[in-house]
Amino acid sequence: MNTLHSSRSVKKVPQLVLRLGASSDNTRDWSDGCSITYLGRQVMVRLGTHRGGAELIDNELHLPLPPEANARQIQDGAEAWLRQECLKHVEALFVQFQARQLVPGTWGGRQAGDAPQRVRCLAVQLTFAARSPWIAAKGVATLVCNWRLIELAPAVIEQHAQKAIRHLAELSSANTTVDMFGTLPA
Repeated sequence: MNTLHSSRSVKKVPQLVLRLGASSDNTRDWSDGCSITYLGRQVMVRLGTHRGGAELIDNELHLPLPPEANARQIQDGAEAWLRQECLKHVEALFVQFQARQLVPGTWGGRQAGDAPQRVRCLAVQLTFAARSPWIAAKGVATLVCNWRLIELAPAVIEQHAQKAIRHLAELSSANTTVDMFGTLPA
């Protein structure tokens, strides 16, 4: 009898279990004193009901939760704060790019010879898809960001944002609409 095991006799572990088990959030101990990653550095989570909202002081994120809060409440509070910070950070980057004139004069069909206009504010949306790009252009005036972008270092976030802004500029310059009905006799 052959002592080698055939591949059929080995019980396979479902891939979903493997993926869930590999996730760092499932193994993190969400409690007072745990750490999260914010802008490339570790921030300690602190609980206390003496604050009205989440607040970052030095390297501590103070969440307005009682010390007996459960892990899910702490995770929800920390991740909600991270998502808000992600939106703020990307919107602030866009304002900086506008000030440094790294973005086109206008979005969506500026005709040759038109006077440059101020850039209207881009819409920034968050995505929760695990395999989405960090920042991607959606249409000519929307950036879609993976909410975990805020965990990266600021220089890395800026690189991804510049790439998305360049893509928006390409989309904007390619978005020339032809008025097919303007040439018809009245």
